[in-house]
Amino acid sequence: MSENPYTQTFEMQRAMIESSRTATEASVAMTRAATQAFVDSTETTKSAQKSGVEFSRRAAHAMLDAAAEAGAGEGVDDLRSLVDDQYDAVDDLHDEAWAAVEDALDEYEGSVEEMTDAQREAVLDAVDAAVSASDDAETAVDEAMDGVEIDVDGT
Repeated sequence: MSENPYTQTFEMQRAMIESSRTATEASVAMTRAATQAFVDSTETTKSAQKSGVEFSRRAAHAMLDAAAEAGAGEGVDDLRSLVDDQYDAVDDLHDEAWAAVEDALDEYEGSVEEMTDAQREAVLDAVDAAVSASDDAETAVDEAMDGVEIDVDGT
């Protein structure tokens, strides 16, 4: 394309359009990273909850041990068995609940990925269309300018 007074305008326009492409790619990467960080953070929560339940179990055992040493009798062993059964049930429920949470998070992560990809493609298609339209407009201006003579001397 030839150099004319509008060439720089079209170059600036294309640079701005291309910056939209870069911003879109950065936004997609940020969305994916944030989603992954959220999903990964749930593992820490799961572990902390599991540790809290285990700590509570040990505290209950310590109280039962103290009761047994104080001479509470044979009922302490039965109570210990009941407490362990209840904590085992809590552990099972905990595992089931977290399995459901992990399934939901996998589904969420997949949905975010699909949505992000669809948005990315739509924006990039629009950017490509804008670049193409700018190129077409520049070509039309170049062709029109080829037939124009500018008299800078005023003669």
